[in-house]
Amino acid sequence: MVEIHIPKLGIHGRLEPRNLDDDGLPDDLQLLKALQAQEKKQIERLEHSNGQLKEFLAQEDDPDFREALLENLEILERKRARLEKIAEKILELTPPQPTAATIEVAGRNGRHTAPYAAPAAPGPAVVEVPAGLDL
Repeated sequence: MVEIHIPKLGIHGRLEPRNLDDDGLPDDLQLLKALQAQEKKQIERLEHSNGQLKEFLAQEDDPDFREALLENLEILERKRARLEKIAEKILELTPPQPTAATIEVAGRNGRHTAPYAAPAAPGPAVVEVPAGLDL
């Protein structure tokens, strides 16, 4: 952590390192989603650039362009792997969405979990009036 104070200019601030895990990715879901969008955009641009390089190389062989294309392919491979790690981390940090609730049931063989079935909704109210009553 670094604190900055410049009283004459009225500037005060604090710089704190980002919270990163062993994977080098932040634990903040919003930061991860921003990184994911950034990586996707960079991959799109590299793929577009590679398409242009391939078109040019089809017309005329150029060793510099061929080398750039090969380097881009290596970079794309790394970026796709990083994008996959980001997606996995997002899944880890995203709270599970409830699908089917379970309840714990005590039985003769111990405790078990079972799917929870909500009580059936009451049917339409049908009231039978006894004979002789005039309502």
